[in-house]
Amino acid sequence: MARRLIVLFVATLFAGTAGAEHVAVPSYFYPGPLWTELEGGAPTVGLAIINPNSGPGPTADPNYAAQVTHTRAAGITVIAYVYTSYGARSAATVEADIDAYYAQYPDLDGIFIDEVSSDCRLIPYYSALDVYVKAKGGAGVTVLNPGNPVPECHATAGDILLTFEGSYATYLSFTPAGWETGYADTKFWHLVYDATAAEMPNAVALAKSRHAGWVYVTDDRLPNPWDTLPPYWTSELAEVRGNAGECRPMTRAHVTVGRLDTPTGDDTLGLTGDVVFPSLPSIDPVATGVRLVVHDTATTILDVTLPAGAFADPPGAGWKTGSRGTRWTFAAPSGAAPGGIVKALVTNRSSSVPGLYRLKVVGRAGSYPVDGSRLPLSMEISLDPTATDGPCGNATFPPPDAGCSVNASGSRVTCR
Repeated sequence: MARRLIVLFVATLFAGTAGAEHVAVPSYFYPGPLWTELEGGAPTVGLAIINPNSGPGPTADPNYAAQVTHTRAAGITVIAYVYTSYGARSAATVEADIDAYYAQYPDLDGIFIDEVSSDCRLIPYYSALDVYVKAKGGAGVTVLNPGNPVPECHATAGDILLTFEGSYATYLSFTPAGWETGYADTKFWHLVYDATAAEMPNAVALAKSRHAGWVYVTDDRLPNPWDTLPPYWTSELAEVRGNAGECRPMTRAHVTVGRLDTPTGDDTLGLTGDVVFPSLPSIDPVATGVRLVVHDTATTILDVTLPAGAFADPPGAGWKTGSRGTRWTFAAPSGAAPGGIVKALVTNRSSSVPGLYRLKVVGRAGSYPVDGSRLPLSMEISLDPTATDGPCGNATFPPPDAGCSVNASGSRVTCR
């Protein structure tokens, strides 16, 4: 039975933008529905940590293996749990756990290191573990959890420091060490439990004022506050990011990639979906452009920004704004289309449903290397790529409620 802490980091791992607070969720539950709920929050959810058995366990767990694949397909970085007993475990023993993880789950993106000592004399021990993880390849992310303020000597020993772990009552009087403001707030994470729905907004605000770029608040309590998501989960995400900046799940989402059986460079793409924002964001693609990202379970299929700028002819490319200012259309000739995207539409449908935007993208003569063995796909459309946490919609297509299929000839993949 796993007894150690599992954590999830929400949002882009190293955004590095001061004041851009994000959520990090301890996830002390086995692969299944709660992980699915978390994946539905991507790309707000940015990183997950697996912990099969207070470490890797003797053999690979097929459910965790599937979860790693599925979670990474949703665009979430996955790292794995080890503990150091505050430096009492030998480095060789901890490294053996790291080796076992990478042998059992080779696609891991890094390691979460728990029970970290505050003693600067042990920094060579932790720095060596950081180097060991990064030598494994991939992202090589390391998170250190002392659970309390530590001296600045820890700043270079890991990528992220968890410097508060405790109750809301304790957090009210918590004081950071003071040196943290010399670093990006994305280097620090605060974890608060036993907070009511009424107390949650204040805990979030306190974390931001204390220079913590990562925060998680729950109403759950000891002995294990990490075995569920709080009933105010959606409200917490909105509180941290702001309603207009929250990346919302898309409905009626549909992706089709065609002409996969012909030479590279003539692929087609069709993408549609609806997204509803709790409060109406300010959107102007003419000024900001629009970014589209499509992933499979192993790699990025497409990452393209349709540039800002009004339509001009020549060259026959750019954005047109509808007469009522509620519809924007991007067009580009096939020979000069960014990422093969020849048309995109963003339509404000708030007159029918408050906060509703309808999105559509068409690609021709592109290169979209979808492999039928690496499904499902996932996608994100950012309606203001110039802003950190700007308004966006995302969609994943995991079965059984949804899914992706390949036609008999292998020329077309459809996800809905």
